Amino acid sequence: MPQEPGAEREPHTSAQEPQAPMTGRAAPAVTPLVYVGVVAGAGLLALAATAVPGRTALRARPVTATTAKE
Repeated sequence: MPQEPGAEREPHTSAQEPQAPMTGRAAPAVTPLVYVGVVAGAGLLALAATAVPGRTALRARPVTATTAKE
């Protein structure tokens, strides 16, 4: 049935598609514990991405590495 102009419509909700709550802010609505978890995970990933290659590069003696013939 067509809606008349100015008539209020109920929002469409479905059991399969839950609606995300709207906060009116640009920042996502997460709890502080989730935020700390994400930041800690990113920090650990950055540490592993820099520490592992750095230790591998510094494992050999510099004199041996520069005079090695490959």
